[in-house]
Amino acid sequence: MAVYHKLNKSDSIQIRQAKKSLFNRTKRKDKLHNGNLKFSVGKSSIERYKRSKIKFNNDIEVFCAVNNLHFWELKSSVIKFDNDFSISSNTDRVLKDLLILLRHAKTLNQNPRLTFNGHVSFGALYLIDTLCWEIGKRRQWVVSHPNLPDEEIEILKSLKSNVSSSVENEHEFLINERVRINRTTGSAGNQPYYARAKEITDMVQKAIGISLNDNNYQLPFDIAQAINSTVGEQFDNINLHATETDLGTLCGFYSKAKKEISILIFNFGPTIYQTLSLAELPQNVIQYIKTVKLNFGFSNKDDIRKQRQNHTIESIYTLLALQEGISSKLKEDESRGHGLIDFIEKVKLLNPRSQISVISGNTGIYLNNNSAMSESFLIDRERKQITLNQEGNLLSSPNLENLKHLKYQFPGVLIETIIPLNDVSLQTL
Repeated sequence: MAVYHKLNKSDSIQIRQAKKSLFNRTKRKDKLHNGNLKFSVGKSSIERYKRSKIKFNNDIEVFCAVNNLHFWELKSSVIKFDNDFSISSNTDRVLKDLLILLRHAKTLNQNPRLTFNGHVSFGALYLIDTLCWEIGKRRQWVVSHPNLPDEEIEILKSLKSNVSSSVENEHEFLINERVRINRTTGSAGNQPYYARAKEITDMVQKAIGISLNDNNYQLPFDIAQAINSTVGEQFDNINLHATETDLGTLCGFYSKAKKEISILIFNFGPTIYQTLSLAELPQNVIQYIKTVKLNFGFSNKDDIRKQRQNHTIESIYTLLALQEGISSKLKEDESRGHGLIDFIEKVKLLNPRSQISVISGNTGIYLNNNSAMSESFLIDRERKQITLNQEGNLLSSPNLENLKHLKYQFPGVLIETIIPLNDVSLQTL
């Protein structure tokens, strides 16, 4: 212990307290506290990360930076595929394993191993595959998966998330589009995601027809329209809000063995909170958001991650953005703010057991069996609402199961939809 930390009998109480305080601050100098996370690393590990010649694209580097990846100390890792490795059931675990992959690639020679112990969620598998292709551009990269079932290996082989593709075989339907956003003048109707949205809608229709053993099955018009328009609206949001983002991802997948449809949309860039909080909104919308914040005990000076009733300002904003008629582009277009809530409503009509996960920043929203939609007065008229509580009121606290503050941050927006087709409720369509 250094001299300036050493306690002497002659020290007064004030000096003893000052020395203890200094000792504790010195001891913490190489520790990072970030919400519920705590990393302790040596200087050599941080320097090794900073000196790494492995540099990813800007979006991935931001993902690393906002999660303070340079402070992580890692040894060789095993990533376990099981029922809990999914966006809908454990987003933090998925994000953590993605960051572990990136940390390994930056500074370690050992490649992580994947072990299989149950159902592999397609959305989580897709994100793993995306990062592995990104890492593979920078260094030799092999992911070991010795006990992955043949079906899952075939899905991985055909996935190739780094390129746009369409696949149909005995195991799957897959439509994958790495959407390059076209921001040239007059590009409004010349975006690749419009065509892909129609293909994914057709895939959903075909998959349901197979599950019902009905080759002539047709999706109800309003459901088909909701899927089409929601995909378009989400990518329009990327075009409008994520102005530094060139790419978005759209993927539709149907597992014939599991009889399960997955639709994944994500992009790196501004979070929902950042977009909504910085937007020029109509005065009545501003006042309503302020009312909700005050109701939860938040002031304008509070940090976005400060928790009240186990919720944060960011999570409250993210939930409000799902409601009908709340959009960051209302001043330009009063019809905005309907697409996602209409999509959620129609997906639940397809199967009430469908799961929709919305991940943005440190917030996760999970719409499952207990996520009923209501219609009541909101801002200026009757509107559809998703309140995530039994009261059906946005001023009441949402269920912690459905609105979570995440340890790890996703810098952008990710929407995963899972529609099970092995359910008799489909017979009612």
